[in-house]
Amino acid sequence: MMFRFKQWLDKLASINMRESVAYGIWNLSFNSLYRSMQVLAVLFGGMSMRSGHISAEQLTKYFLYCEWLIYATWRVTDNVSSLLQSVGASEKFLQLMDFCLVISSLQKAGSRVKLQSLMGHIQFVNISFHYPARIKVPVLDRVNLSIHTNEVVAIRVGFVEQEPHLFRMDIKSNIKYGCRGDIKQGDIEWAAKLAHDFILSLPNGYETLVDDNLLSGGQKQRIAIARAILRNPSILILDEATSALDSQSEDYGVLHEFKNDIKAKRTVIIIAHRLSTIRNADRIVVMDSGRVIEVTLYSKLVFFG
Repeated sequence: MMFRFKQWLDKLASINMRESVAYGIWNLSFNSLYRSMQVLAVLFGGMSMRSGHISAEQLTKYFLYCEWLIYATWRVTDNVSSLLQSVGASEKFLQLMDFCLVISSLQKAGSRVKLQSLMGHIQFVNISFHYPARIKVPVLDRVNLSIHTNEVVAIRVGFVEQEPHLFRMDIKSNIKYGCRGDIKQGDIEWAAKLAHDFILSLPNGYETLVDDNLLSGGQKQRIAIARAILRNPSILILDEATSALDSQSEDYGVLHEFKNDIKAKRTVIIIAHRLSTIRNADRIVVMDSGRVIEVTLYSKLVFFG
């Protein structure tokens, strides 16, 4: 997939380069011809004025007409170029419209297929992944892993920490952002149980206006976790989502709430570096150099080192 993506990027860069070269040649040719016509018009026009064939007024009108004609020609060529680009870009859109028509015809014909709801079961089969800039350093190397429904699984592997982002709005709106339906205040407070105390300590509570620069890393992570919980997904992935929280919040706040949540059951995958973060996980998947080394429990991992 990454190789195909790189191929398309290289192809796009090549097309953009050729387009820039062609536009540069056209621009240089057009301007050279335009300036040459101006010089010739001044020379021959001046000679015609001296010989009395035309007046200064006629020469001025000629220059103005030429300017308008050249400007109109320039605008036409620019619009034609934009039109051709739009036609190329609209091909994908038209294909999508045709695809939607096919789906509509199938629905009218009574051949609907009812998809099963997402149950939360995840299975990785021989998954490999590496970054283009570090081809020889695999992030995942032929990983096989099965995660059952309603199970909390921790993957102890090195990944770059993902910093949560907040929108410039009040905390309540940040938490319920992206949620559908009527979200009540009680639902927001239930989802924000890890952040409830510090939110109430703010001047306006849940109505306090915040953004990325007004809260600490741990506070932003608590709000980000609340946002994810409120959406009640079947599968929840926490990628270093508690790295800025204190040990007590990690041990007895995050995983404890996930495992004892009576309102919703979900499959939770937690990616972390520190063992204290994942001590309450149902299973711990230990990885090294992209490979699964061991699948065990926290007690066994600590006991055997």
